[in-house]
Amino acid sequence: MTYYELKSKQAFNYVFDETNEDMSSHMFAYLHYKHFKNFLNDKPVTKKLMIFSDGCGYQNKCTNVSNASFLRLATEQDVTIEQKFLVSGHTQMEWDSVHSVVESKLKGCDIYVPSDLMVAIQLARQHPFPYKVKDVKWSEAVKLSEFVK
Repeated sequence: MTYYELKSKQAFNYVFDETNEDMSSHMFAYLHYKHFKNFLNDKPVTKKLMIFSDGCGYQNKCTNVSNASFLRLATEQDVTIEQKFLVSGHTQMEWDSVHSVVESKLKGCDIYVPSDLMVAIQLARQHPFPYKVKDVKWSEAVKLSEFVK
């Protein structure tokens, strides 16, 4: 999962083992919530977030994701969150370039363990600064029923 902050040009990449993790909306709701909560904690004067998302159903267009993560976050942080969905095939988003740069870096790279992939992602870009990468374990995420309490 990749987030790209337009103002700072910083890319945040969250990676997890899809064979051992739950690829349901719970994981994505948790990732959205944690990422944007950290963003708002770092920039407490922010009163409005405008989020541009692709049309991936289980990651972005799922009611579990928007209701659990964005509603809770808006309430806790007293912030307005507006999520816009771009039309597939008609737009390119900044994280598309992140994925392209990473794919280019991976050509010719030997990846033997997941940590090799994380290093390759981080080092795919050096200027203005390396990409940020975080390994996410399902044990960090909470079940959606607990998350919305």
